[in-house]
Amino acid sequence: MAVGVGGEIKPETLERMVDICDLVLVDIQALIQEFDEDGTVKLVGLDESGFFHLLLRLGFLKASEEEAMYMDVEEVRKMCCVVVTHGKEGCNVYWKDGELEIKPFEANQVDPTGAGDSFLGGFVAGLVHGLPVPDAALVGNLFGSLTVSQIGLPKFDSRLLQVLMWFGHQVLKPRA
Repeated sequence: MAVGVGGEIKPETLERMVDICDLVLVDIQALIQEFDEDGTVKLVGLDESGFFHLLLRLGFLKASEEEAMYMDVEEVRKMCCVVVTHGKEGCNVYWKDGELEIKPFEANQVDPTGAGDSFLGGFVAGLVHGLPVPDAALVGNLFGSLTVSQIGLPKFDSRLLQVLMWFGHQVLKPRA
């Protein structure tokens, strides 16, 4: 997984990652955010970021609704799977031949900080545990909703974690 705020990941670093990894997931934020000398943040189009040529080699590209405006989703979805988050509205998953809308979990938003990172963590965890992409995106939505309902670092109640673990074992049971 390649994440960053901006400038930490160079095109050659991402290229090396896709050379050695079976699957690479990237948060577009790491690709399109640049910082001026005075620290001002500037967003550039994905096609002018220096990373565009690597899209065919990525498994997934995650973007918030706002960040998605800096790419042509219709063009990028032909190269890799694109996941666009819409905050309290859930997310959409786009691939070459289709798309799905993944419904959100209802949450009382207290602090949106970290919701996208939590979404991505939940999405990746779902994929690692063998969930199909729509279900992994649903796990991402759950993690995002849990994050926005708290201030600061998410604190997960141990009972909630037990329920999630139980649910995960039920979902991942081999079917006869």
